[in-house]
Amino acid sequence: MANNRLHTNDEEYFKRNLPFKLNIKQVLLSKGIHQPYAWLRKIGISHGVVHKLLRNKQNRITVKQIGKMCEALYCTPNDLFAWYPSSPTVDVPHHPLQKLKPKPLNTFKNSFKDLSPDKIAEAHEYLIALAARPEVEESKLENEGENE
Repeated sequence: MANNRLHTNDEEYFKRNLPFKLNIKQVLLSKGIHQPYAWLRKIGISHGVVHKLLRNKQNRITVKQIGKMCEALYCTPNDLFAWYPSSPTVDVPHHPLQKLKPKPLNTFKNSFKDLSPDKIAEAHEYLIALAARPEVEESKLENEGENE
């Protein structure tokens, strides 16, 4: 009988067998949430699910749980997953899933380390203005570019 047990910590296993991996811990860290267990519990995710999510042992997640996380993190479901192409034939440059490939952890701590206080204030003002701008879908931007 085949062993159906998931080896979720084995990245090679994901690459070979599971094209998607929950990327929640990295998203939380990129948002500056350094106590992911407490944060996930606070938004209503059960102890068992949180424990498995943070140890990469959770192989299922409900739409309700995804919704809670996306609302609280101000993100989309795409942000919660990483894609590991199951074969080179699906790993083509223009495939829409390319956006879900794992990226390095994006934190700003190191980015600001070498900036002067004036530059940090300027960056802060820019981020405030950026956050105030309405989100624009990429497809709308592409259509505008084609019409020019």
